[in-house]
Amino acid sequence: YSTDIYRVRGLSFNFGIGNHMVFVDGVNKAVIYNGTNWYALDSTNTGGTGDPGGDQVVDDPIVVAVFKQSLFLARGAIISYSAPTDPFTWTTAAGGGQQIFEEEVVNIKPFRDRLFVWGSGKIGEIEGFVDSSGNNSGFLFNAVTGNLGCISRDSLIEVGGNLLFMAPDGIHPIAGTQRNDDIELSLLSENIQSIMDNIIDSYQMD
Repeated sequence: YSTDIYRVRGLSFNFGIGNHMVFVDGVNKAVIYNGTNWYALDSTNTGGTGDPGGDQVVDDPIVVAVFKQSLFLARGAIISYSAPTDPFTWTTAAGGGQQIFEEEVVNIKPFRDRLFVWGSGKIGEIEGFVDSSGNNSGFLFNAVTGNLGCISRDSLIEVGGNLLFMAPDGIHPIAGTQRNDDIELSLLSENIQSIMDNIIDSYQMD
């Protein structure tokens, strides 16, 4: 493994097979820890705990999310997802796959039954579909906006049930409005905009 790592990101999840944690660093393969063993997800593997990974996994993911009982990893413009309820298998035959974003992915995070995807100048969303048994049956990508994005990967936080992120002009929310499936993206930092402008201009947002 490489030691040239800027930041490690991770999260915990449970797909009905016990508690697990997954870690990504943007340099090495994603690793899953089940409390006893470590599993590195490799694109040359065939899947399962004995050979974790598959040809749909990203080998050096920088961000990770859990959505609709699948594990999502992203690097560059590629967003890959595992087979449903199986974080160790990343093959199309098992239900894993990839989505290609229009630009480099800055971060991904679920909000109100959708997985939002941030680039530096675009925002998209992924919808998940379930069959009559409640199992995942596929994903669909939709555009949200083509003139707003996130400039700081780790600025994405949840506050009061809303997701906030740093855009080129300040802090914006991903918030649900009163109309179904409508998204509010208005600027929140107007009262402190001079401070925000100074931060954006003065600091390296990565």
